[in-house]
Amino acid sequence: MNKALLIGVLILLGVGALLFRKRRSYYPFKVKSDYIYNLPVNEVVRLKEGVLTLPSYLDDSYTIFAKVGVKSTFLGNFAHPYLVVKSDRGVFKQYAEYGSEGIRYLNLSNLFGANKQLKISGKRLKALDGEVELSFYKNPSLVDKKLLIIAPHPDDAEIAAYGLYEKYAKNTFILTLSAGEGGYFTYKELYPKHEVAKHHRKKGDLRTWNSLTVPLLAGVDPNHLLNLGYFNDTLEEMFLNKGKEIGSGKMPTSDVSLFRKQNTNPLVHEMVDGSNWEAVVENIKRVIEHVQPDLILTAHPYIDSHEDHQYATLATIEALEKLGREEGEFLFYTNHYKDAEYYPYGRMGSIMTLPPKFDASIYCEGFFSFPLGEEEQLNKIFAFDGMNDLRSTTSYRLWNRLLANGFTRLREKYLSIEKDYFNRYVRSNELFFRLPVKELVNKEENKKKLWNGTK
Repeated sequence: MNKALLIGVLILLGVGALLFRKRRSYYPFKVKSDYIYNLPVNEVVRLKEGVLTLPSYLDDSYTIFAKVGVKSTFLGNFAHPYLVVKSDRGVFKQYAEYGSEGIRYLNLSNLFGANKQLKISGKRLKALDGEVELSFYKNPSLVDKKLLIIAPHPDDAEIAAYGLYEKYAKNTFILTLSAGEGGYFTYKELYPKHEVAKHHRKKGDLRTWNSLTVPLLAGVDPNHLLNLGYFNDTLEEMFLNKGKEIGSGKMPTSDVSLFRKQNTNPLVHEMVDGSNWEAVVENIKRVIEHVQPDLILTAHPYIDSHEDHQYATLATIEALEKLGREEGEFLFYTNHYKDAEYYPYGRMGSIMTLPPKFDASIYCEGFFSFPLGEEEQLNKIFAFDGMNDLRSTTSYRLWNRLLANGFTRLREKYLSIEKDYFNRYVRSNELFFRLPVKELVNKEENKKKLWNGTK
């Protein structure tokens, strides 16, 4: 009996050591390090015995971050640790890294009502008593403002901002740059290996259609939707080879009309042909002229690791420079955070806060945390489900693949971080990094800061 017990203990210790090493391997940084952001300190309050009292003048018109010290318990190395905020509006969770310790930023935006006293506790994570620096930003007014969302691929607008554009659907224009035909051989159960090009043609058709129809669920006008039909993973190559036609990496074509013809918006007839950098910039310029946006939502090129996302923003800035337009504000997002692809951490419905950063190098002048209630989160789930590239593949049709997928999901659940887009981006808020357009247009040093980071 003692021998069996010893074997059982050794197995548990082995599994624990495996989990510990596996969990830590997901982070390209030390989890026992302070996040570093040079945020202005607007107020200093005190967290005492789990109680934090905010200034009476703070309300939903502010985005609010609290700089708190945290420390994981022993179990926080093996199961996801999180803080719990209890207020007069309910109970909210914000996750941290496995085994995390040090300074973290608790996003308190829209979590409280008239009662400014919050109770802070944790699960496998402690919030340390002491002084807490508060940094807050007056939110932009979006009423009667025109929003232009630059989506490098179908589904980027939904991942980053579905809740936002659903609320302001009447004033939203979504410009999708590519058909999204690239990526994985998603439908390999339906197409044999020698029909890879045919598969990617179908994938591009479906995703183009997704980009032109899913926003209708939110109430966006069909004439406020446009997909330019460029090809996946080509924007950087276009930029580096200006004037050259860059075709699909999955199909033998550079004809943008292949996917662009799905558009019903008459504005498509004002777009120039050609799969080259000059055409991309010119077409974005024409859309900006047409929309006259007050806010432009696009990826932050320093913190979003996808090259299409980075160069979509660069093309947008060039288009604004060609127009000589300095009005308005950028709301930057990241769908592929470069320092941790698993960010935002934790479970669906929890709080999205500032990403891990250890050198204060994200160039922006503020933040905007847009709240999503339960109904808005549910609507975002349905929007994701309408995107072919976000939902499950067709492998469920084959019993052996169904079984293999079951084992894969079991392994991911216990050995991996949940990283699908449903889990990571259906949250109680959407988060944007703010910067006035005038700070970038024809400002070469500032553009370098945006691209390369700055302290």
